[in-house]
Amino acid sequence: MAVSMKIGAYIDATTGVVTNPLENPFGDSVWRSSWLYSSLLVIKGKSPTEYRSIITNHSINDASSTNFLNYFSQHAISSSGWSVIGSAQQFSTDQLAPLLYLLECVSVFGSNDDKNAATIIMNSLLDLERVGTPLSGSPSGRIRSNLGYVIDVLCDKSRYDLTYRTTDLPFFLIPCFGNIECAHKKRRGAYKEAFSVALTAQSIGADAGQDEFSFFNAIALVALQALAWGTGDGDVRQWRESFHHMADKGGGPAFQITCGATPVNPSVDSFETATTCRDMDNDVVMSQRPSKFRDGTFPNPTCSAGSPRTIALDYVILKGLQLVWGS
Repeated sequence: MAVSMKIGAYIDATTGVVTNPLENPFGDSVWRSSWLYSSLLVIKGKSPTEYRSIITNHSINDASSTNFLNYFSQHAISSSGWSVIGSAQQFSTDQLAPLLYLLECVSVFGSNDDKNAATIIMNSLLDLERVGTPLSGSPSGRIRSNLGYVIDVLCDKSRYDLTYRTTDLPFFLIPCFGNIECAHKKRRGAYKEAFSVALTAQSIGADAGQDEFSFFNAIALVALQALAWGTGDGDVRQWRESFHHMADKGGGPAFQITCGATPVNPSVDSFETATTCRDMDNDVVMSQRPSKFRDGTFPNPTCSAGSPRTIALDYVILKGLQLVWGS
């Protein structure tokens, strides 16, 4: 059967979300869209010629990322939580992680329209955090302090210039004798430590074959820090090391690029026409499955005659990561 070779064919014209051509089209729509659009914004900002080639070759509307951000800001957020566009799936922190990366990419590379929508999204997130309302009723809908650190970074004056209020702030006010600036600083330090601890725990779990999906999403959070602080920052260098073990085990180029391993094998360019199929996976982002790189399933799956191949999103994601890390 024919291969769908245009990423633009996956993009819903009304919502701007990147759908899944293999099954459940709108499942994980915010996750998939955030990964693609954050990567495209990095490429647009750092390699305009490459960006133009990608959107032309894949029939992607130049305004698709803006369309997605606008639709999300108008239809997927509320005071009671957030929703996954087009799906009854409950919003989780796995959806949030690449969305936070997208918000950072918007602050650095986005248009004014992008930034306006992103600011609405950020304000909604802060309103939920201020009263302790989770993203959804799912156990994974509650924002914990490790992601609170990333939200705090996005609130910085050089990004969205917003005030981050949380229900635990009074605990930090006590040792600061009521000084709000001191409390914010202590909270940030505690959240930063939680971020480091969570990243280490995810690394250990992924090495044991558990929750590879979340560990892949952690790449977005560390790439966010690289854009915020620079790749030479001491904390960023330390966080990159968390991905080294997965890279050394052959978990795929996303982990190799993020940790700084060379050479990247298979090469990023080899993914330009890489395809997948339902026989091998249920999504078009292969890099979220490091175990399938280790066992040789990816990047060249062998599909049955009745399972049509579809173009993967990995080339865009990997190219974006290469540009973030200067590799």
